[in-house]
Amino acid sequence: ADTLLQYAQTLGQNRHYAQAESVYQAMLNRDPENVSAWQGRVSLLHQMGRDPDAITMVERMPPQAYDEALSDPNFLAMLAAIYQGQNHPDVAQGFLERAVRIYEADAKALPIPLQLQVAGLDLERNHADAAYRIYRSVLMDHPELLDGWKGLLAALHKTGHDADALAQLEQIPPDVKKQLDPDVEFEQTEASIYAANGNVRAALGLVTHVEEVY
Repeated sequence: ADTLLQYAQTLGQNRHYAQAESVYQAMLNRDPENVSAWQGRVSLLHQMGRDPDAITMVERMPPQAYDEALSDPNFLAMLAAIYQGQNHPDVAQGFLERAVRIYEADAKALPIPLQLQVAGLDLERNHADAAYRIYRSVLMDHPELLDGWKGLLAALHKTGHDADALAQLEQIPPDVKKQLDPDVEFEQTEASIYAANGNVRAALGLVTHVEEVY
């Protein structure tokens, strides 16, 4: 079973989706309680951009397999991303909280991607203050993280702290800023910050560039 699982995962990584799906299905036909096969199928559908189908697959999982799958924080984080993408932020929040509790119960530090995911969902659910605290904490140790800066500035702008946001813009390391500049989402936030601080010319320049991209 482990060899089949690895084979299916390799097929998926190499974008041989139909073959990977067939292998997972064969594993489930043989053992409908195979947690790894269920997780693999859900992950494959998410990778393919078929999140509505991924949710349907989750809902088809046998109760015991579902409960066991939810003891895996990586699977929980993926489910949160799937449900958040399908406009179910409250469901996503529940999965993320469960993942966080697993790490806390094992006295392990939360992985940075999970912290950023929690902050991103906080931002979407209009808990910008909570998101800001996470982004700030992450950037203290990892100033190279693009998503950290994007989130921090978005949180400051959302809470009306645009003067602070402008100051933070100037704190972004030059090599990181260079990577952020082509990012349309970042440019939109940057333009809003400049506009809120009265620098209309800079804001218009960024907005014009964003419109050219689209």
